[in-house]
Amino acid sequence: MKIFGYVFTATVVPRRENINVINVTQLEKDAILVCHDNVVKIVTPQGRLRTGRKQVSQLQFDFAIQSIGELTPSIMRC
Repeated sequence: MKIFGYVFTATVVPRRENINVINVTQLEKDAILVCHDNVVKIVTPQGRLRTGRKQVSQLQFDFAIQSIGELTPSIMRC
C-alpha cells in the first residue's frame, strides 16, 4: 500500500507453535540433543543448530519418534 509517498508493508510476527518434545539431553558442554516429533537436532545452549563439526546437526525421519536410547561409546566401538 502506498500513501503520500510512503510504502507500507505488512509486519510478520513469528508465530510460536508448541512442539511435541520427546527428549532433551546434554551431550557435551556446548551440545544439546533435542528430539521432537520426527526430528532430532543437536543445538548450542543458545538454541542454534550446532555447526562446524564433522557431525550431522539435524536428522529428519518419515515417522514420529516415540523414544530414544543412548549407547555407551564402548558398545559402539565393537
